[in-house]
Amino acid sequence: MAVFQETPAQIDGSGTEIPAATRLRDYLLRSRYPETNRLLKSDDPSLFETPLLAGDASAAATITAFAGEKLHHGSLRIFFRVSVRQPGFYSFRTQLMAETGRPLVEALLHQSLGAGEHQLYFFVYGKALRDAGASGSFVLPGIVGEKLPEDGITGAAQQGALSALRLTYKTQPYRSAVFTDKEWTSPEKQATIRRLQREIRQENMQKR
Repeated sequence: MAVFQETPAQIDGSGTEIPAATRLRDYLLRSRYPETNRLLKSDDPSLFETPLLAGDASAAATITAFAGEKLHHGSLRIFFRVSVRQPGFYSFRTQLMAETGRPLVEALLHQSLGAGEHQLYFFVYGKALRDAGASGSFVLPGIVGEKLPEDGITGAAQQGALSALRLTYKTQPYRSAVFTDKEWTSPEKQATIRRLQREIRQENMQKR
């Protein structure tokens, strides 16, 4: 029999326990897309104004170029190349904008990389593009990246920002109908939903 570990009740700013039903509702709203995608608002920082980890890791790796795109199962993959000199755990970020300059979607990639040349891609979930009201060509102003600390190491030589790729990339035009309208799902998401549903049942039993 599987044993499920109970998680502590969550408390709001006033010290009141947040009901599991409220937490489930909020989680469902937040998890319509993968954690690596976020809809952008007009007042969000631009790509090159986004805060990055302190430190300079420009000697560790270089983001060299965009390398094309591919529509895959209703979502978009934006490929790029990275040359790594210091193996480690890296994070990369870009933003998709409409041709008018309106911000649409932010995309992240976190990955452990060995030394050498790598072709990676940003995964932009189709529903995020549909919900952003996106159609036509998308413009990406570049890519920022950072080398993240590993195993608790926080020295400046092991972490920090890479040199940004300040090279605009424009995709081919897309109709919004080609992107999936299904909400994101994953084994981790389903496990979280089941856990919160169990908590709801437990809370309802306690009220009887």
